[in-house]
Amino acid sequence: APTGGDPVFESGGTRLKGGLALHVYRQIEGRTLESPLPRGRSEEVLSGERFSPGDRLRFAVDLPRGGAVTILGIEADGDLYVVWPDGANAGSGVTRPAGSAQELPGAVSLDSSLGKETLYLVHCPDSSEAPRCTSQGAGSRPMCPKGCSQVPFVIDKAP
Repeated sequence: APTGGDPVFESGGTRLKGGLALHVYRQIEGRTLESPLPRGRSEEVLSGERFSPGDRLRFAVDLPRGGAVTILGIEADGDLYVVWPDGANAGSGVTRPAGSAQELPGAVSLDSSLGKETLYLVHCPDSSEAPRCTSQGAGSRPMCPKGCSQVPFVIDKAP
C-alpha cells in the first residue's frame, strides 16, 4: 500500500487532453512536499516507473466534470485499500470541480512490500460521496458504482 497535459500515452492507448488523469509526484531526496506542486520540491513520475519503499507521493487530478474522487490501490495479492483520502485528509472532502492539475491535500509513504501495485483514480460525476468499490483481484480494475470512471497508475516497488 502507499504507499497529463497534451496527449498522454498509457498502456491502453492515448488519453485525450481534457480527460480524466491522475498525476503522481515523488518527493525529491532531501526536500519537503510542503509547497504547491511541483515548484522544484517534487517531480512528476510516470506510470510503471520504479519506486522504493518509503517514497513519499502526492497527487493531482484532472477532472472533465465535477464529482466525487478517491484513489484506490490494488496490492499484488488483490487486496483493495484506500490511498486518498487517508485518515488525516478525511475531512477535506472528496467532491472536486471540473478542472486540471487539482492538487489533493496530504501525502502518502509507500510501505515495504515489493512488486507491482496499481493505483486507480476513481471519479464519479454528479456524486458527493466517495464511491464504494470492491476488489476484483490482482490485475483487475476495482468494481465501482455505475457511471464512475477509472484511470490506472502502476507503481513498481523495488529495493
